[in-house]
Amino acid sequence: MGSDDLPPKLPTLDFTGEDLKPGTSCWIKACSDVRLALEEYGCFVVEYNKLTLEIRDEVFGVLKELFDLPTETKMKNRYEKPLNGYVGQIAKTPST
Repeated sequence: MGSDDLPPKLPTLDFTGEDLKPGTSCWIKACSDVRLALEEYGCFVVEYNKLTLEIRDEVFGVLKELFDLPTETKMKNRYEKPLNGYVGQIAKTPST
């Protein structure tokens, strides 16, 4: 497998800048970076070292509770717009 065959690396966006406030040039660039990352990859990695470990652990704990919900509960999260809400039981949805 050559280097051209490797999957693309997800973009990492750094949100720790002190001047990352709405309306500033840093804010506008961050918005553009987020849009491009979502358009090209559908997601991105955020670097933000201002959160305490306690807050990070709490967020991941709540996310674990969410993902651990029974399938029947997850399937109640439906929207009329395609692929919005829970899509884990759609056969053609990629699982990895």
